[in-house]
Amino acid sequence: MRLDMQRDHETARRKGSAFRTILATIWLAICFAIAYFISEWLITTGVMDYGFFYNRLFVPRWVPEWGVRVGFMIVMVTIMQFFVFIGFAFTSPSGRRRPGKPTLGTTNPDPFDNKYDYH
Repeated sequence: MRLDMQRDHETARRKGSAFRTILATIWLAICFAIAYFISEWLITTGVMDYGFFYNRLFVPRWVPEWGVRVGFMIVMVTIMQFFVFIGFAFTSPSGRRRPGKPTLGTTNPDPFDNKYDYH
């Protein structure tokens, strides 16, 4: 009985995680597309060139230009995700909640709590 309660609790906790994973994957694809267009724009307008990566950042010359661009896109996506995380922490109610604040309710109920057992 306790194992069933634990399994039900875990199943309820994971409910909707597949949908969130799909949304996160789509969001990362959108971020990579934005990073590709920004890197393309920066390189074609001459704001940045591959010499900057090879000479100033000491990227070895054996790394191809597409590898440099992919690395630059990964750095840009990481920066975008950092700012999304900071925005979540400042604007979301669960991001602003202080840990350790005593409340009557809990976000993680005890699966073994039997409210109807009066022994």
